[in-house]
Amino acid sequence: MIYEPNPAALLPESVPPHLLAGQAEVAIEVALEIKNSNRDIYSWVNFPLLNATGEQDDLMLRPYSGYARRTMFATRLPGAMSFIDRLSELGLDISHARIAVLLSRDVLRPHIDTHRAIRIIIPLNDQGTDFRHVLGPFAVAMRSGDIWLVNGHICHGAANIAHRGYRAALLIDARSASSTFPPFRSSGWEIPNDRMVHRRNWDNEARQESYRRFYSILHSRGPEAAETDWHFTPFEFNIPPELAYRELIRLCSEIAEAQTSSAEADWWKERANFWMKNNCQCVPSQFQ
Repeated sequence: MIYEPNPAALLPESVPPHLLAGQAEVAIEVALEIKNSNRDIYSWVNFPLLNATGEQDDLMLRPYSGYARRTMFATRLPGAMSFIDRLSELGLDISHARIAVLLSRDVLRPHIDTHRAIRIIIPLNDQGTDFRHVLGPFAVAMRSGDIWLVNGHICHGAANIAHRGYRAALLIDARSASSTFPPFRSSGWEIPNDRMVHRRNWDNEARQESYRRFYSILHSRGPEAAETDWHFTPFEFNIPPELAYRELIRLCSEIAEAQTSSAEADWWKERANFWMKNNCQCVPSQFQ
């Protein structure tokens, strides 16, 4: 199906299977090494293969001139690097390439990219419809070896909705001004029906159920866990991510009004204001 504005396109080509062999396992291995060495990292582990400096800790997505440099992680993923080289030969002026791993029941909350580039996503593994991308009002399940062009100008995100498995993907950013990659110049971006994920309708019953779940997690595990769980809403229900943020704002405001303590009420009002300011923004949650 073709939509306006174009949220994504699945290219007719796919990554040769021999280049994918073992890459997901290595990607997950590296991600867990990084996570275990830094206890502050608890979700959305990513590491660079190519960047401006060649430094393994340089995760900044920023414009720069010149060629991308390989990091030490590139040597551990030769299949991914071979495909990156192939894209370069086809006219893609690559500035960044990285591996992104979602842990079990993990979410990269929906956002709009501040770094403007051609974005390509190549899943290294899949788990049915557990690994989902939200692209504006739509949800898709990408399959291993797919090559997706994603429009970073619309609100989008990724999630592993399951309590098992690790999703690994190769993310490539390229300069649009100097790239001659033919598929990017195509006007007819398309998402096949067989990649669409059916989600439950967002109606009053779904809203009340989700509110109850929020309160349950709030009372058992605290506000940070409740907010984090809420960000799965557009991946599990048919609701655009912008509206899911508005529902969270409404929920925080509702809790604020129910408080008998002015300090507690102010705290929840601040959470509502935070999400009002950062609806679909790529910023840390700054939870305090």
